Amino acid sequence: MECFAIGAGAHFSLVWSGQSDWREHYAPALNRDGTRAALVADTVYGGPGGRPSQHIQFYDAQGKFSGVIPLDPTDPKAGFVFTADGMKLLVPTGSRTVQMFDATTGAAVGELVHPGRPYVTGIAVHPCGIVACARTNGTVTFWDAEKREQIRTFDWKAGKLVSVAFAPDGALAAAGTEDGKVVVWDVDV
Repeated sequence: MECFAIGAGAHFSLVWSGQSDWREHYAPALNRDGTRAALVADTVYGGPGGRPSQHIQFYDAQGKFSGVIPLDPTDPKAGFVFTADGMKLLVPTGSRTVQMFDATTGAAVGELVHPGRPYVTGIAVHPCGIVACARTNGTVTFWDAEKREQIRTFDWKAGKLVSVAFAPDGALAAAGTEDGKVVVWDVDV
């Protein structure tokens, strides 16, 4: 099995080629210009007690492996995204925290910690770099990821949010609930 990425100008590159020691790869993410890719990988063995271990692997546009972030396999990762400049990867923890990693080395570089108990359920990055996080309490919080500061919180009172997204031009944002409602709004950043 092989996984390919399509970048800017329809650049097509191999980002992973199956090996016998890897069991599963999923939740791929590409940066905006297609020069970096990341995906979750489960190894068959190698974790404590022979349990599978889970990592996020980084690749460059030529398919060259460039780094790995070890993960807790009991807290599956999905919905991670690159920052607008492609230099950091934002990874929800399954709680109220979003971890930030250097997209070249995999080194931890900070985190976005939301107040209170509601969990982060979705992340999106605006073309200007603002990070939006959907939460289980029906809010979407905008962050300045570089400063690790909250900019604004929207409370849509639509129920538990499970996703958030921006239009490619950044003019609109949308958030979806677990029961299928979608809230769309104009973005002014």
